[in-house]
Amino acid sequence: MSDLCRGLNMGQGSVSKNVKMMSQWMEGNELKGYGLIRTEQDLKERRRFNVVLTPKGEKLLQDICASIDLLLNSDKEVKE
Repeated sequence: MSDLCRGLNMGQGSVSKNVKMMSQWMEGNELKGYGLIRTEQDLKERRRFNVVLTPKGEKLLQDICASIDLLLNSDKEVKE
């Protein structure tokens, strides 16, 4: 998480809280979180965890990129 903290310029508490909310977990009988990412233990360094997009997170990323492309391309058409 320290790499993520540095990259986002955020404290560990804030990053941990955001990673938890974007993940998914059970609380009692209720499924919580957005299910956009998951953490995986690093195979080489047991104390280290990698943050990986889930299929739901990949889909959201694709939708966001497509929306940005659409906005950028429509802006070019207006200027031409």
